[in-house]
Amino acid sequence: ILHVIKNSLMIKKQYEGNGVKSIHTDADVVLAAMFHDLGKLGDGTQSYYKYQTDDWRRKKLNEWYTHNKELDFMTVHDRALWILAKYHVDVNPHVYKAIICADGLFDSAAETYFRAYVDSRHCLGSIIHFGDWLSTICEKQNWLQGEEEYGEEHVVHKKSSDKEIKNMKKQFDELFAN
Repeated sequence: ILHVIKNSLMIKKQYEGNGVKSIHTDADVVLAAMFHDLGKLGDGTQSYYKYQTDDWRRKKLNEWYTHNKELDFMTVHDRALWILAKYHVDVNPHVYKAIICADGLFDSAAETYFRAYVDSRHCLGSIIHFGDWLSTICEKQNWLQGEEEYGEEHVVHKKSSDKEIKNMKKQFDELFAN
């Protein structure tokens, strides 16, 4: 999720650097990126994924997890929005649609929303989609290259100092000042 947030903010800057006048704040980008895959956690009582107990599937297909069939079916994005509503987290319509559009045209259920972004200022769905996709591609490439982490700057070697924590809080407060 941290990679998706970082890459989505970078992509928003790319849009703006190419003359697109986005109406979305950085806070909208962070919120949509942070919660786009919230549904993968489950419903609060049951996990979305279960450990794969089938030895053949683990050994032959390298499949270590499977979907929890005891969980009521919902798409990941629908479950994310349901969880946000359950905990009274209000999101504006742009963030709502960006969460739905996180998989872009890879998700036929989101196609209507994704294609509806006719006005280039309403590009949050595209930003989150490409931020998520870029993160996935980079993580896979780093794994293929033998890297354990996405990048050295993301490895936590020590406990954050009080000064670092205060700085992070200040940045958070500035981002979510509204």
